[in-house]
Amino acid sequence: MALLAAMPVLALGRAALLRLGLPDTVAGPAFAGALLVAATLAPRPVRPAAPPRSLVPGLALGATVGALLAVAGSAAGHPFPAPAAWAPGGWAPWTGATVAVVVAEELFLRARVQPLLRASVGAIPAIWLTAAAFALAHAPLYGAQALPLDLGVGVVIGTLREWSGRVAPAVLAHGIADLAWWFLG
Repeated sequence: MALLAAMPVLALGRAALLRLGLPDTVAGPAFAGALLVAATLAPRPVRPAAPPRSLVPGLALGATVGALLAVAGSAAGHPFPAPAAWAPGGWAPWTGATVAVVVAEELFLRARVQPLLRASVGAIPAIWLTAAAFALAHAPLYGAQALPLDLGVGVVIGTLREWSGRVAPAVLAHGIADLAWWFLG
C-alpha cells in the first residue's frame, strides 16, 4: 500500500529540514502538518464490527504502556537527542512540537493506515506493517540502531489500538513515552 510509504518519506523531509539548520520546533510541526494532510486525504477506514472498548481502561492502559516504553527506551539507551540541543526556547516549544508530531503520527498510522490494512490483510499483519512504517520514519532522526526498539514500540502501540478499538490510548502511550524519554534522558 502506497500510503504506508508516506510516513517514512515525510520523515526524510523532516530530517532534511533539520540538516538545513531548522530547529525541530519548526521541522516537527511541518512534518505533523504534512501527516495530517496525508491522513485527511487517505480513504476512510471501515469501522470494525465490534464496538470499541470503554475509553477509561484504554487510556489507563495507554498511560501505563507509555510509561513502560519510556523506561524501556531509556534503559536500552534509545538515542533520543536532548531537546535543548535542537529546540531553541527550552522545553515548552519542544513539548508543543512533540505533541503535534505524536498526534499526527497516530492519526495517520493508527486511525487511517492500520484499519485500512486490517480490512485487507488482517489485524496482526496490519499491526506489523504500520509498526515497520513507524520504525522507518524514526530512522532518519535516531539512526538504524533504533530500528529494533522503534519496531517494538510500534507493535505495542498498534496492539493497544487494536485492543482498545480507539486511537486515543495509542496517542497517550506514544506521547507519554516521547515526553518521558526527554525527562529520563
